[in-house]
Amino acid sequence: GSESGIEIYIRVGASPEHTSSPSTMRASLWQIEHCKLYTNPENFRRWMEDHDGIVPKARVFLLFALFSVLATVSLELARDSSVAFWIGHQAWVVPFLPLIFIFAHCWHIFGRTPPFLAIVFSTIVPAIVAIVIGYAYQIPLNQLASALVLPGCQASPGFQVLQEAYDAAEEVYDACIIDLANNTGRSPKMLRTNVVLEDCFALPEYVIQYGIWKREWGYLEYLEVSQGCTGWCDSGKLPLWTRPDRTGRDGCSSVAAIIIQGQAVQLANVMIASGICTLLLSLVMLMFQDGPLHPCLEQ
Repeated sequence: GSESGIEIYIRVGASPEHTSSPSTMRASLWQIEHCKLYTNPENFRRWMEDHDGIVPKARVFLLFALFSVLATVSLELARDSSVAFWIGHQAWVVPFLPLIFIFAHCWHIFGRTPPFLAIVFSTIVPAIVAIVIGYAYQIPLNQLASALVLPGCQASPGFQVLQEAYDAAEEVYDACIIDLANNTGRSPKMLRTNVVLEDCFALPEYVIQYGIWKREWGYLEYLEVSQGCTGWCDSGKLPLWTRPDRTGRDGCSSVAAIIIQGQAVQLANVMIASGICTLLLSLVMLMFQDGPLHPCLEQ
């Protein structure tokens, strides 16, 4: 019934007179020959010599697959404005770890043998780097999220700087509205519905204060535009970077705490867990670098 026209029936754990019972299993001639390849060391050695490039290629492919999750998570962390503002850009390192795999692959190909240090450098070290970076994000992000939900957010020096940055932006915006009202004859209330802080770039006060608070204003603008919050510590402030569409908006400090705890911390946890899994799998690959046991060898 098979394509080769030959069927072989193998009885497992039964006497010869019961070989036709349902407990028999069928194996094709190809499967038998496949087992012969691994049960005969000389055949296996010849096959490996004929396919000497398959081992390094398979290793590199597997490592790329293992680190795909880490690369995706690290990109999400690196692109998060809150994470970049408070922690930094260390996560950009992880997506470039596959370059180490390529280096180890070339070492294997041109060296014709899998050097121990090349395997360690391309598997263990990148996994440890990912775990360390994950913890470098997780610990401070947890502390930051806890501090942001406490009352009186001005108690922290970092929070105080953002509050001062917002106060400076509010003063520049008020001065801009007054200047436009004097020049156009329109009422300040009407101007506030159409003018945002960036429209005041020609005002000398704006140029001076922007040079001082560029980084802080950029973060506050991101929160207000993307999350719909206003101010920093206090809620109910009028928007500066968006047109007023409603009143009673939440303060951006509480919104930032929700974002950090609900998104950034979870991404850091995923990075740590993925790094640990990758490290364990890398250790297994290192243990069986000369070729894992094949099921046929166990018979």
